[in-house]
Amino acid sequence: MLIIEGDVKEGKKRLSGVEIRVIKNGSTVDRVQSASGKYEVELDYNAQYELEFTKEGYVSKKIAFDTRFVPPEEQEYEYDFPAVVSLFKFVEGVDFSVLNKPIGKVHFDRENPEEGFTHDIEYTSRVQEQLADLMQAYKKRLEDAKKEEAAKKE
Repeated sequence: MLIIEGDVKEGKKRLSGVEIRVIKNGSTVDRVQSASGKYEVELDYNAQYELEFTKEGYVSKKIAFDTRFVPPEEQEYEYDFPAVVSLFKFVEGVDFSVLNKPIGKVHFDRENPEEGFTHDIEYTSRVQEQLADLMQAYKKRLEDAKKEEAAKKE
């Protein structure tokens, strides 16, 4: 079993009431709520999972976990994997489509089984570049919205 535990945050503060939807092989199998910004999810071996983090008024994010290909002798062990997810508020006028796919992928390291589960570094690097562009557009839209609001008050 793979145990995912961590925090859901907005900036530096923990975010309560976030729903974590557990999708196994394409079907929702569980829903968990973050309590005081913390969560824990247990994933069985031999499946593909997505954890989708959602809260009303916020942009959702997903992380993919592949628990297939864990050698039988390793399946007698539990593995822990920490995952901190940061959400931010939805803003009109920003293209969030990059977040339709997972922000990260995690798999069992068959070449170094003693390492257990690890990030797909190549995938994560590509997504991080796209997320940097998204965050730049997001911050610009927030600044523009503030200017528009100030202009309305004048």
